[in-house]
Amino acid sequence: MDNSAPVLGGAGTDEILVRSTSGSIVLANSVSTQTATGTVTLDSAAGVSAAAAGLSTSGLRLLGSGAFNLGSASVATVAANLAGAGSSLVLAASGPIAIGTVTSFDGVALTSTTGITLGAAPTNTVSVTAGGDIAIASPQASFIQAFSK
Repeated sequence: MDNSAPVLGGAGTDEILVRSTSGSIVLANSVSTQTATGTVTLDSAAGVSAAAAGLSTSGLRLLGSGAFNLGSASVATVAANLAGAGSSLVLAASGPIAIGTVTSFDGVALTSTTGITLGAAPTNTVSVTAGGDIAIASPQASFIQAFSK
């Protein structure tokens, strides 16, 4: 992490929070929760790179801005709130995935994010591929074309 005040922790059992308020997050090794209800929250002001690492968790919550290039992951549910011009999400799920609601510790309290929300900039993009079905809670027509199986 390129950050003067990194945060790595969580509030509950099998919950991981990684936050960078000024730089990007680079996951060089795999990140995995151990239970069926575990969550990983990645909160970055300048994106996340995990192309070489693997993510394995029930819930994946993405917060911040920048390019979130997550590569291959085993994730049951993903939710994202990415603001700012140039924000993007690239995620390749190894099995089925739901775009839904993920509740996790954000550093202050338990809060929730639902769906995938990007800032309004025309350069912001989403690409989610899956090795199974993609379930979208309350789909928005503008995002449906960005998802493939």
